[in-house]
Amino acid sequence: MANPVELRSLNAWSTSKNFTSPFYTGAIVHGVYDANHTSTVDIAFDPSTLPTPWPIIVASIGLSLITASWALYTIRKGSNRSWVAGLCFSLLNTVRSFAALVSASRALAGHGGLWPAPSSTCALVLSNIPYTYRSPAPFDSVAIINTLLSFTALGITGLAPWYRWEGLSYGKMSIFGGNCPAFVSLCPDQSQLNYAGCGWIDPKDPNYQFDGSTIVSLVEKIIGMAFFAPLALGSWIVVFLVIGLLAKAFSGITEWLSDPDWEPANCDKHRRRQKVFLILKVVFISIAGLATISAHLNQELSKPIYPSVLLDSFGPVRNLSTESAGDSWTDCFVVDLPYGRLGFMDIWWSTAKSRPEHILGLL
Repeated sequence: MANPVELRSLNAWSTSKNFTSPFYTGAIVHGVYDANHTSTVDIAFDPSTLPTPWPIIVASIGLSLITASWALYTIRKGSNRSWVAGLCFSLLNTVRSFAALVSASRALAGHGGLWPAPSSTCALVLSNIPYTYRSPAPFDSVAIINTLLSFTALGITGLAPWYRWEGLSYGKMSIFGGNCPAFVSLCPDQSQLNYAGCGWIDPKDPNYQFDGSTIVSLVEKIIGMAFFAPLALGSWIVVFLVIGLLAKAFSGITEWLSDPDWEPANCDKHRRRQKVFLILKVVFISIAGLATISAHLNQELSKPIYPSVLLDSFGPVRNLSTESAGDSWTDCFVVDLPYGRLGFMDIWWSTAKSRPEHILGLL
């Protein structure tokens, strides 16, 4: 047990976790040791880390899958209907890619944005790539820019859980309310507590740390990181690749502006190789989609079997081995994790309606 003389009050520590919750937390819960002990402590999603409702996830993954599949099955040389429809998908991806980058940037900066799901952003990246070589100029160059925009958004959302260990990222929960709350896996026997009041728990003690991980956050973390396996080649190689793609995109746009040509792209060259890569992209989107949809359904629809236990205290710290507790106390509080039939759709919409990028990006 840490020496309370060496520790500051947990008030400063808990304040960093005390966000305004979209789940209207603040309800009174009663202590396990003594029902007269009350607290407003709770566990819920922060407004920015709220998981995207499962119907939106299904629609987002589905749209990206349709977009990628269109490039695989219907864009043909000389078929005006096919390539015009493909351009419509490409322009739709332009809107979604810009929206994804704005949404991810706002969330990272803490300006009230919602974290996009890494899986849906990953699917958007993969649905962009086929149009970089199956669209007529200058839309092939536009598709390259779309790919880089969505890839940057994916970098923000997919890598955030890895470089923001104690920060917020998609699907993570936080502790709200209370006086000086701390997380415990099991409620300890009251006789094992040598102290009472706020200030005796070391926030660095792993026994009392709450990382906020959920099924959704873990699945999305894996999907996001799997997409960045090429980073193992080295960050400088990736930088040069991005610069090269941007140069190619702007060169293509400039060349087209100097001599506009509306002929469909010639896709005969390397057709077999293109089909293989397109099939792999469709398969990856499908696998990632099934994984994330299953995780969202499990997280958002299922009531947790086991509730969570939190410690909360009141009053100045007291060493119970040398003095009485007086008005100070420490108690366990049992709280239920949130769940909803439509995946918190009403709460998501209350934020998204004032943030058009979430609706436009369908992320």
